[in-house]
Amino acid sequence: PTPTCGSPCKSEMGRILVMYDSLTGCTKTMAALIAEGARSLGEHEVKCLSTEEAKPSDVLWADGLAVGTPTNLGGISWKMKKWWDDFAGQHWDKVLPYIIAASLAIIIIIIIYIYIYIY
Repeated sequence: PTPTCGSPCKSEMGRILVMYDSLTGCTKTMAALIAEGARSLGEHEVKCLSTEEAKPSDVLWADGLAVGTPTNLGGISWKMKKWWDDFAGQHWDKVLPYIIAASLAIIIIIIIYIYIYIY
């Protein structure tokens, strides 16, 4: 499909990493379905990997991430937390600009929401 935005978009295929941790198999099933849906668009290269399989190079390869984990008392699984803690220690400088950009976008959306719906 042709992009409808006015800004130029990359001509190359997008790369999506679906990374998951699954204790009972349910999150693994959901991750596989998300990967299948992304592949069905035909324009994306998709990797679906568990926390045991994923390497830092997989995250650095990806243009987008979908991450799934069981919740433990409202938090993520220890395997997923350890994976990201280990990754951040070694690669924080490579992903920090993207995290800041995403955080700023979320803050802007919240400010717009507050302005529209509260004022």
